[in-house]
Amino acid sequence: MPGSSDKTRKAQSHLILLIGIATSALFVLLMAVGLVQLGMCGVALVRMSATGSALDGTIADTIPRVLHALELLFVAPLPHLTTFGILRYWRSSINADNSVQAHAELVRIKSLIVGLLVAASATQVLGDASTNQAQGALEWLGKGIVVLALAVYGFGLERSHAATKVEDASRHA
Repeated sequence: MPGSSDKTRKAQSHLILLIGIATSALFVLLMAVGLVQLGMCGVALVRMSATGSALDGTIADTIPRVLHALELLFVAPLPHLTTFGILRYWRSSINADNSVQAHAELVRIKSLIVGLLVAASATQVLGDASTNQAQGALEWLGKGIVVLALAVYGFGLERSHAATKVEDASRHA
């Protein structure tokens, strides 16, 4: 059928658009919640310092809320970055574009994602420490290993991306 290819491409474009709208909405929602929580914590701290009373709790109660808000801000771009990174890679591989450039872009996005995961994980560990939620040394060790492993993986991704850039520059020279 002559029009089936156009219909398939149109359906794919509509699906990509819907996925983009959904991930963008999730990004905006998580950012808004994180910013509202940070704002509420700021207002609580200003009120505590101005009145000298603890109507909104103490600073020790506010720190975990601030860390949770920061964690939301770190996690907010993850669905958007992941989805669009995969879609760009998929589209360039289908269209037979420059696969080296598409792979380099995917590695760059992966390193951004890992960096955000490291920040979110470290913030979670700090939040647990501020509320004394971690029960023992073994749990702290496990959480530390996760953060360290993500950081090392992110560093490796960055190094491989830098090596790919140098390799590309030497090919074009």
